[in-house]
Amino acid sequence: MKRKRPGEHVKNTHPVPLTPAQLANADDATVIRHLLQVCLERLEAGRKLERVRNIVYPEITCIVRDVERLQRRLRELEGKPDPKPAAGTPALNDHHEGTVTTAPPAADLFWQQGRA
Repeated sequence: MKRKRPGEHVKNTHPVPLTPAQLANADDATVIRHLLQVCLERLEAGRKLERVRNIVYPEITCIVRDVERLQRRLRELEGKPDPKPAAGTPALNDHHEGTVTTAPPAADLFWQQGRA
């Protein structure tokens, strides 16, 4: 009989959540610092898993974006300016001009070509 492999997450410690009292008395920067720490721990665990399995998980990209957004928001709350991007690196911009649509022209073209 084949033995079931133990879960990989068993050895991982869970992040300690803020208590309701801590949340009630916390300012936005404190909560964001806590969320940032949790995201960084998840990023570290995810990257370790990617290296062990030699595979890239798209979910890790979501965690990286969460870290970037939390860092940006923390800088805003603390009144610190955004750092300048390195030479040749496009600036991150989550605030796009115009309206957001679920059917951009590129997607329409893709679906029209698929039906033809």
